[in-house]
Amino acid sequence: MRGGWRAVAVRQGKRLVVWLVAALIVVATVALVFLGTPYGATDGSIETVADDDRVTLTEVDGGYRIEPADADPAAGLVFYPGARVNPGAYVQALAPVAREANVTVVIPRVPLTLAIVDYGAAQTPLWEHRAEVAMDRTPSIDRWYVGGHSLGGPRACRSARATPCSTGRPTSATAGISRQAPPSPNGLG
Repeated sequence: MRGGWRAVAVRQGKRLVVWLVAALIVVATVALVFLGTPYGATDGSIETVADDDRVTLTEVDGGYRIEPADADPAAGLVFYPGARVNPGAYVQALAPVAREANVTVVIPRVPLTLAIVDYGAAQTPLWEHRAEVAMDRTPSIDRWYVGGHSLGGPRACRSARATPCSTGRPTSATAGISRQAPPSPNGLG
């Protein structure tokens, strides 16, 4: 009788393991599909900015760089996208910053379309901090700002905190976009 009880327990344990593995596979698949379908740019928004003679739009490493066309930029902005938002969705909204405030704007691609993952991934040899990469590619800009939307905001704050130590360049952080910008201490905004 005792052997029978153990055999039943082993079978039930094996079934439990199979069900847990199957559930884990389903959850992982749903998560990857969910994260793999980010919100994109509206139809024609990127083309509208690309056709604007006052800015230069460049696709860089899956993200975008928007620069004023006729002037040397006074500053730079690395803008981290929100969760599950494609960098192209911000191009049209941030083009006026480049055009009117004379600022180079970089909207990076981040792993799994989650900016917060950029920080952890950059601790490995497989990925680099997007803000530092943008700054290194533009040594002529001395003043950089970092900002973000949604989960990009906390990533921007982490970047601002870490960047002065690693690059020696001054950075400022803002955690989001508002219709009315806060007063700027250096007259850029």
